[in-house]
This record gives sequence, structure tokens and C-alpha cells, in this order.
Amino acid sequence: MQSLDSFTALSDAELDELGAFLISPAAPAGTMALDALDGFVTALVAGPVTVLPSVWLPRVWGEGFARAADAGVERAVELILRHANSRHAQLKSDAGAYRPILSEVTWRGRGYADGEAWAWGFLCGIGLVIERWQPLFDVPEALAALEPIHLLGSDELDEAEQEACKNPSRRAKLCERLTDSVERLWRFWEPYRGAVTTHRRDTPKTGRNEPCTCGSQRKFKRCCGA
Repeated sequence: MQSLDSFTALSDAELDELGAFLISPAAPAGTMALDALDGFVTALVAGPVTVLPSVWLPRVWGEGFARAADAGVERAVELILRHANSRHAQLKSDAGAYRPILSEVTWRGRGYADGEAWAWGFLCGIGLVIERWQPLFDVPEALAALEPIHLLGSDELDEAEQEACKNPSRRAKLCERLTDSVERLWRFWEPYRGAVTTHRRDTPKTGRNEPCTCGSQRKFKRCCGA
């Protein structure tokens, strides 16, 4: 049984510690930064199925990484697991209180919230269990909750979509919608979450050059598999 401590939200100091390690030379090449990690684990805990850490942790470190018995990595894993657990506990307690961890960008002398990495991480989380998300893609009203995440995190947008996020000011407005998006997604998946407990991949993985199963008509590697 996990202790209550394993669900305690990371302190500011611990978030700073984790964030610094993830972008340090001590972390494996390809490691997610803190904001991308937050989006990634949020997608996993807010989605329809519990994904085992043995499945998703390797994605945090990048492709081809074999976890080493390194003190820095071990400490980071401890903090990452606690962060994922605390995000789940927070959503379960009060999904409307969720606040994403975002970067900040300066534009024309003013600071703006930057949700690109967070949204990219969220889409990575969806892509890891894309087949389980299909019921959402079949309900247009529910799918609309993904709009700001798609606009901020996808690397293939049509002309109208590019216009909606063409500068930091417009992207910051999209960031303001992320809390509502996460809450709506959490609520949508509640009945599914109770029926499905864990995920182990037992079906062929969607090929990166195959059409994405979300129906976007883009290749999987350019959409939910980004």
C-alpha cells in the first residue's frame, strides 16, 4: 500500500529541484522538461485508464533510455511518481482547482504564459494509450475540450489554427482555458475510469506514418503520436 506521503504535492523547492535536474546534463538526452512532464502525467491521470509507471516512465526519459542505478535519476523518479500521484489526488478532490505548470516567454517587454511544452506533453500522454481515448474522439462536444491543447501542442495546424496562436499573447489566452479543459476531460472519463483499471499494451502500436486514429487525417507521428 502506498503511504500518504506518496500523494503529497511537491513543494516549490522540490519542483525547482526536479525541474533543474530534468534539464541538466545529468539527465538522459531527450528527457522531458518540467512543464512537458506535468502535461504528460496530467493526460495519464485524467484519462480513461490507469497506466503503470513501467509503461510511461521510459517515455519521460526519451527513446532508448535504460534506467540506470544513478542517485540523481532515482531521486528524480521518486519526485516524478509523487507528482503524478498528487495530480491524480488533486483532480479527484477538486478538478476545478487544477493549475498547469507552464513556462513563461517575454514578448514586447511583457511576460506571457507559454503552454506549448505542457500541451505537447499532454498529447504525448494521449498518444501512449491512444486507443483508449477513442470514445472521446467520437463525441464532438467532448472533443472540443482538447482544442486549446491541440492548438498549443500540435506541430501541424491549418491556417486558421495558426492564426489563433500566432503570437505569445494569443497563446497565453489559450493557456487560460487549460484548467477548464482538464476538468472537462476528467469528468468525461469518470465512468470509464471505474471500469478499466490498468493498461498494458496488448494491441499493435499505431505506426508513426499511419493515419492518426483520432480522425484528424494527419499522420500519427504528426498528431497524437508527436
